[in-house]
Amino acid sequence: MIIHLNELSFEKFGVGDEKVYKIVCDLLEVPLYVFVFDYVKRKDAAEDIVAETLFKLWVNRAKMKGPLHIQRFAYFTARNMAIDLLKQAAHEKTGPAGSMGDLGQLEDLIDETRTTRELEEAEISFRLAMKEMEALVHQLPPKLRQVFHLRFIDGMNVADIARLVGTAHSTVYNQCRAACEKIRKGLEEKGLKDFL
Repeated sequence: MIIHLNELSFEKFGVGDEKVYKIVCDLLEVPLYVFVFDYVKRKDAAEDIVAETLFKLWVNRAKMKGPLHIQRFAYFTARNMAIDLLKQAAHEKTGPAGSMGDLGQLEDLIDETRTTRELEEAEISFRLAMKEMEALVHQLPPKLRQVFHLRFIDGMNVADIARLVGTAHSTVYNQCRAACEKIRKGLEEKGLKDFL
């Protein structure tokens, strides 16, 4: 979903706009948690790693070269922190003077984690899902597409959207829900429900 940051939003992110940063965090938080939990198998550790990753993203925001760079930075940072945690856990089990057999246990732990190739494959799958989602957004009726874009891509709040399009708050909520439902059904039909 980061891919949908428009140029202006990306520029705002780079200069420290907290509203755009919150949108980025909202888009990344759950997928990153699932990704990290797959490594560490502990809820508290996964939550800590995601929080630290999002903090590091904020600290390094000016260095980001584009929306895809934001996504890659977040996933690689989270993965590296998860591997460091696994190494630390293995070190605590074996002690500083662990045997060569203990080194093999560490290698086994690291082998269980995702490889760079798996990460690249996940990124390719993610890109394909995003292309499908873009196509589904373009297929929405004009009013639903407009409200969806304003709410989820531009990050406007419901009150501002209602004023802009001249409708009630409840109508904006209903249109957002209807747009999301159509997109969800379209992704399910294409076998991409894992990206919801």
